[in-house]
Amino acid sequence: MKTQVADNGTTTKYEEELNDWTNKEMAAIGLIGSIGALFYNRSIELMLFKNRLIDQNVSGILSLHKYAKDVVNKPINIFDSAELAKLIVEGNYSPSRIDIGRLAYEWQEEKENFESKSDFINKKLKRFENGHDKPLVPRDVILFGFGRIGRLAARELVENAVKVLVLALVAWLLPVLALVYILFGIIDIGRHKNINGELLKSYFLGNGVLTWLLTPFNLFTDLISGRNPVMWRPEDFSGEHRKEIEDLLKAFDDNKETIISEIGKQMEGKKRGMVFFKWYDKPGDQSIADFNREWKYIKTIGVSVFNAKEATRLHYGPVRVTVRLLYNLNPRKSDDIFLEVDGNRYFWHEDPLIIFDDTVNHRSINGEDWPRFVAFVDVLR
Repeated sequence: MKTQVADNGTTTKYEEELNDWTNKEMAAIGLIGSIGALFYNRSIELMLFKNRLIDQNVSGILSLHKYAKDVVNKPINIFDSAELAKLIVEGNYSPSRIDIGRLAYEWQEEKENFESKSDFINKKLKRFENGHDKPLVPRDVILFGFGRIGRLAARELVENAVKVLVLALVAWLLPVLALVYILFGIIDIGRHKNINGELLKSYFLGNGVLTWLLTPFNLFTDLISGRNPVMWRPEDFSGEHRKEIEDLLKAFDDNKETIISEIGKQMEGKKRGMVFFKWYDKPGDQSIADFNREWKYIKTIGVSVFNAKEATRLHYGPVRVTVRLLYNLNPRKSDDIFLEVDGNRYFWHEDPLIIFDDTVNHRSINGEDWPRFVAFVDVLR
């Protein structure tokens, strides 16, 4: 894309609009981080004029801000929302549901009455600070009482009534099978350390259903495969196992420049994509000779590319017969590029190698303006 510059050397309206949109996307990435940190670590859910924000991507966040202006008739901007959300993260508030949209609108209307955004948040949410001695009464901005798993699960069930009715019908027709699956699901989801309503919803009613259906196989795999630490290190593997992993990492290092150059060309104009050199017993791209040998424990060899400002939703892998190895080929020092597993963030600039059980809830974020290249590998347990 060529930047348009006026004859006098100033930037054109097109470039200004492009820069403005890029800044909005960056602010949305920051807001998504605050939403996740509050929800998974503090049981605080941010809403935007009654619309749920958890698990929204960048375009969804920006669309909801446009909705606030066009439909609700309460114009707010993403920059205020992101800054106010960050201040809530830095505060010490009780489990609750907070409408960040209404707070952003009230800030626009009342900011002359406050010294800063920090002063605004402190005063607006003071009664909801942990340890406050005044009785808590639900208000429109904050619906207090969101917090523990039973209550969260009940609300999710109400909001997903159709799916619940289907599950209830299955339970009525096949009660023993349903009971077994419920017990297996509870055991499986219990491996997470950050359990909340959204996690239960996504596992039992959302993109984790396949993982739930495969719990008998996965639990049996755990039984015969031994210890599963969820977050793995190379030293957790046996000698031959570990040697093969080290050989593959060396192959990626030796061919890094070629991989980034060639796959980068293939991914131009795309938001994100994958190139596979090996998919279990099926060969893929054969252009890297070092990948074309026989592998005993390595089942998948690929490269995942996320172009600028791209992210996945929280999701689950289906089976635990393998663990996922990710190796960043172009790490840069930024806390906006990371992998999140079970609510914990792992930054590529701290360690380019991450090995984990991908049946645990996870997502990948590239919040910067450059593409992110990561080796995508499945290793047999």
